[in-house]
Amino acid sequence: MKDGGETKWISGEGEGEDEIHTIVLKKSLEEVTHSFLVERLLRKLKVDESKMEARISYFPMVLNSNKSSYIWNDEDVFGYLLQVNHEKCRSVLHVELIYKTDEAVQLSKDDDQNDVGLTDREATDREATDREATDRDATDRETTDREAHDTEASEEDGTDGVLTFYNDVEMHENLTGSDEHVLGDTEVRPSVEVRPVVYQTRDDGMDLVLGQEFRSKEEAQIHIQTASHQNCFEYEIIKTDRERYVIKCRGRKDGCKWFVRVAKLQNSDRWTVISYIKQHTCSVVTTRTLPNRRRGSPGIIAAMLAQDYPGSFDTHVPTTLIDLVHRRVGVTVSYPTAWRGRRQAANEVRGSPEESFSLLHSYMYMLEKQNPDTVTRVVVDEANKFKYLFFALEASIEGFSAMRKVLIVDATHLKNVYGGNLLVATAQDPDHHTYPIAFGVADGEKNDSWMWFMEQLKSVISDIPGLVFLSDRNKSLINAVAAVFPQAAHGYCIWHLSQNVKGHVRNNRDTCAFKFMECADAYTEA
Repeated sequence: MKDGGETKWISGEGEGEDEIHTIVLKKSLEEVTHSFLVERLLRKLKVDESKMEARISYFPMVLNSNKSSYIWNDEDVFGYLLQVNHEKCRSVLHVELIYKTDEAVQLSKDDDQNDVGLTDREATDREATDREATDRDATDRETTDREAHDTEASEEDGTDGVLTFYNDVEMHENLTGSDEHVLGDTEVRPSVEVRPVVYQTRDDGMDLVLGQEFRSKEEAQIHIQTASHQNCFEYEIIKTDRERYVIKCRGRKDGCKWFVRVAKLQNSDRWTVISYIKQHTCSVVTTRTLPNRRRGSPGIIAAMLAQDYPGSFDTHVPTTLIDLVHRRVGVTVSYPTAWRGRRQAANEVRGSPEESFSLLHSYMYMLEKQNPDTVTRVVVDEANKFKYLFFALEASIEGFSAMRKVLIVDATHLKNVYGGNLLVATAQDPDHHTYPIAFGVADGEKNDSWMWFMEQLKSVISDIPGLVFLSDRNKSLINAVAAVFPQAAHGYCIWHLSQNVKGHVRNNRDTCAFKFMECADAYTEA
């Protein structure tokens, strides 16, 4: 029935007393079966399984109904165990103990026989036997009637009980009854008044103050999210847009008043705290009770790295960050999440690729302004997206005039979200050190990209006799050098050739590559 908004069971007319029992199940949810549960209940109550049976029911939490649902099989048991509220509690189980009745009274085999063919003495003995059987049947019927009467009386007295599950292990039952032969020597305790659970007030640990400012909405969100993980509470987003961010405790339905309201300042990108209630009156949320929600985000990792490595983007590798975040914040992150958090922390220091592209033209302009005769080129496609970049400083161009006319050209992959290749043209100074001439960025080592880079390089270094290019055996690069610098000679790098030789040898590959480089250094003419 419904009484004051709460669902209650009402026993029979008899005045029963409550009993408190505890059952510990060392099983997972899938392993708890209906027969196992009933057997444990009857054994705990010291009830004879051959005479008594247990019927279990509960009020479904998902339906908010006052109509009980009975548990008849394993599927019903598993369905009940899956129904939990936000505090990881389940509905109270109601247990009814009922007598088993005899199915039928066995008939005497002699009923089917007759007196035909019997002597007088045998007939007399048969009559005596029939009278004894009749007396036994009458006695059995009286016993059956008494048992049926006791069964009806026990049902009217309300011999039933209550069972409560906590987490995955413990179950408590509260059985009500007055029949001594049913309860056996179970300890009987007086009725217990059910009182609402009251939680102690606790601080959220965020240390916010009214008027506190954040650089952005994302910074405020990360600050709150980190504190929720460290101090074990959960919140719900009530309102979020470009001007407001309002959150409340997930336990507000149980009376928790925790509340934060952050708003954007006028004519500014900063956000400030305008309303704040810092005390929680709800239960503590732990990793065990909410396993699917205790996961970190890249923002939490970036905020932690900003505190430990201010102004630096050379931080721990993702595998180390996974353990570090779990110890510091108490949450679990995956490898991709740790990698994105590390990248976000680096972007906050040096800027994101998108921010860098927006400043690229300004940077090239300042290079030309501060270094006269510096050559820069930026190419975008029809959608105004980055395509090519080239620049050569005036100091490098002037210094190459005093060096041997040998250019080493190569490319390397860029490790970022957009990929691409860094194209480089270098020389060698008199001290045998690498001397950079020009740099370029392209979408890959393709015919178009190498052709464009060589055309820009020709504006810096003329095609003159005696000019030599050294590179690997990339076909696109070979074609571009031949097309743009037809007078130049083109040789192949010894190291790249030695690595190609290793691919054709089965054993002692490193030794073979080393001997090949020794052969390249040997003189061929006296």
